[in-house]
Amino acid sequence: MLRALRPTLATTGGKLIILSSPYSQTGALWDLHRKHFGRNDAKVLVWQASAPDMNPTLSTDYLARMEEDDPDAYCAEVLGEFRSDLSTFLDPEAIAECVAEDVRERPPVTGTRYYAFADPSGGRHDRFTLGIAHIEQDRAILDLLRHWSPPFNPSGVIAECAEILKLYHVGNLQGDRYSAEFVVEQFRSHNITYTASDRDASTLYLELLPLINAQRARLLDHAELLKELRGLERRRGTSGKDRVTHRPGAHDDLANATAGVLVLAGESARHKTEIWMPDLGPAPRSKPIGVEQ
Repeated sequence: MLRALRPTLATTGGKLIILSSPYSQTGALWDLHRKHFGRNDAKVLVWQASAPDMNPTLSTDYLARMEEDDPDAYCAEVLGEFRSDLSTFLDPEAIAECVAEDVRERPPVTGTRYYAFADPSGGRHDRFTLGIAHIEQDRAILDLLRHWSPPFNPSGVIAECAEILKLYHVGNLQGDRYSAEFVVEQFRSHNITYTASDRDASTLYLELLPLINAQRARLLDHAELLKELRGLERRRGTSGKDRVTHRPGAHDDLANATAGVLVLAGESARHKTEIWMPDLGPAPRSKPIGVEQ
């Protein structure tokens, strides 16, 4: 928004005024605060004040309840302080280095072993996502990332997933524990074994981190996926263990399926795990537009 607005003010002499509650120590607001706050020679005036200072009519009882319910949010929303318990999880530049430019999807190749991970949904709120990957030398390569937006029939989506998995000769996959028995049974009806992962999304992200930083992962040029990966945040947990999740109001279902399948492929390659593959005949070798061989 800043990049779009600034040129419109270049010849008008108008002022750009930003009003916001602070959040994490990243992004445009944090950059402006870090560069200009408290500097007499700054070209940008940064005003930082608490909510009671700006609005004395706020109820003290309401503020006290908010502080008790969520102290971290209270610091940001009421005291106007940037949260120190949050940090960007993945370096955007590291993510960019792992992207295969203009490659949206890779077709199945005969003789290649593929792995799959799904993040199911009931079809009413969240998307149903499926990721497929393979190992090439020491790199986990994301080949396919599909999603189905609600509303949808879960049984129908699972049937579509099964057809895709058969193209890649994948006979089993892992995924989120969401409605596990229903998902297991539906995939079983298509002769595919679904196993609930023993890792939650946060653990998968933490295991994805070294793959991204060491460029041992190859991502698709998928705008929504890259946005979700860049938006992941690391939070300090009360037990001392960090948690990684999306920002409030955001989504991470594409990132979850991607992390799951890349971690699964990398782990299976290290331990030489045997994955059952049904005899479905030769895989298609056609090369769609925008696909990397």
